[in-house]
Amino acid sequence: MRFIFRPGETCETLWARFQKAGRRGQIVGPHGTGKSTLVLEFTRFLAEQGIATHVFRWRPGSQGELMAAWRQGSIRPGEIVAIDGYDQLPLSDRLVWRFRLACRRVGLLATTHREAALPVLYRTEVDLWTARWVLRQILTAASAEAGVGGAGSLPSPAVANLTGVRAGSEPAAATPSEGENAPSCSDDELSRLLDRHGGNLREVLFELYDRYQDAAEG
Repeated sequence: MRFIFRPGETCETLWARFQKAGRRGQIVGPHGTGKSTLVLEFTRFLAEQGIATHVFRWRPGSQGELMAAWRQGSIRPGEIVAIDGYDQLPLSDRLVWRFRLACRRVGLLATTHREAALPVLYRTEVDLWTARWVLRQILTAASAEAGVGGAGSLPSPAVANLTGVRAGSEPAAATPSEGENAPSCSDDELSRLLDRHGGNLREVLFELYDRYQDAAEG
């Protein structure tokens, strides 16, 4: 799944902002709004420029991985360390790593749920069009793998109803002969789901999946 930038934003503009900020900065946004996806997209872009990026996802005890890479010397000057979940580190650890990376001339890219004393490079959020687009990509991929209506995939009316087109359009309606239990998701309903989950697209997709499962089993 590729990251969907706002109009006028690209990996190139993010890279320019990162360099201007002294090769350090943060991507800020709530849970489930694409921060990790953006890091992966940006990492691919940097690889094409010949710049190595070391991605570390924070979880309890995970600092050992970063420390091991640091002591082994696998993180070299001019490269970039991306810490996914940087704001969850204790403040003292954040300061230590900022100092270490700066001394070795290694860039720091962080993802945070709230600002953490680094230049803000990008703020992630999910709007209705983005949610609809992501949903379409997921269902299109599922249909391509299993065949629309095949084992393990959503039946064709569900694909039609859930994907729709751009925000404001009318999703295709299911016909009784194509599966009366297929779920539908209008733009109004998708907006309500986004509001209910605070813009967390991951939770919206989980709820839609649960609805489909309930309908299929019913």
